[in-house]
Amino acid sequence: MASTKTCINPCESIQAACQQLLQHSFAILRVEPETSDSLNAAWTASRDFLSSIHKCPHDETRIIQKYRRVENNSLLGFNRPSPHKLLFRALFTQEGKPDVLSQPWPCDIDGGALKSSSTKLATNLHHLLDIFFDKLKEETRVDCTQGVSERPARKRKRIENTQNVSAVGDSAPCPLDYFLYHDRNDVENCSEHVDRGVLICISLSRSVAGLEVLSRLDGCWHCPEAISTQESLYQENDSGCSDLICILSGDQLINSIGIRDEKIIQYPGLKACVHRVRRRLSMARLSITYELRSSMPMKNTC
Repeated sequence: MASTKTCINPCESIQAACQQLLQHSFAILRVEPETSDSLNAAWTASRDFLSSIHKCPHDETRIIQKYRRVENNSLLGFNRPSPHKLLFRALFTQEGKPDVLSQPWPCDIDGGALKSSSTKLATNLHHLLDIFFDKLKEETRVDCTQGVSERPARKRKRIENTQNVSAVGDSAPCPLDYFLYHDRNDVENCSEHVDRGVLICISLSRSVAGLEVLSRLDGCWHCPEAISTQESLYQENDSGCSDLICILSGDQLINSIGIRDEKIIQYPGLKACVHRVRRRLSMARLSITYELRSSMPMKNTC
């Protein structure tokens, strides 16, 4: 059974975070103030909505019927995936716009706060992950051309990050998820799994440590929120959302990046990151997840 460590040190730049992910399959990155502000705004709006539902369980069936849609086999809006968590999901295009017109929003409850904050957050996180993916390709392709005499090294044309071009190419609708984990008993809040996308961004809580990620380098479980909760002791900001995020390798990353199979040994972190939410949470935990997706199928690399 793998042991659990506190976590690796956070990175202050995207380049350093890319190098961290290539080894571990996850990276801890401190985001810029604009992205941090949008995380906090979305965290507050989603907390107000989800906690109001959690406090009124007798209204939950009615709220699910009102704020849940299924479009093209994709779940949108509010749902309870398990007895231990609530979920609100919105799908976005690479321009940061809601992917479908029928996306439900609780505007009659919050005056549009969740919709407006989610749209801004999705734009910021998509932009960040697009740049992150582009840097990963640069890191791996530089090494791939060194010492290879049988083919000439070709200069790679950089894909600029614009509102109309995604570094991953044929981008699929990208889910922005709000999870409220509320069971403090000795049960699985979220079991070990990998996510479908290319790259996954997860917010880190200031108040409750729950996320655990498995390193492909040392085989140990790491707890990124042990860092964010420790930092919160020395900060005046009382928001539940840190300016640190955890970026995970997704199941589509290896195919999307186009790396040769033999190079995966050199970069073990390209394999999808196995992660979970620990048992016995100290209090309810709200998590925000944004998943950069491609239209290509999953590789199943775990």
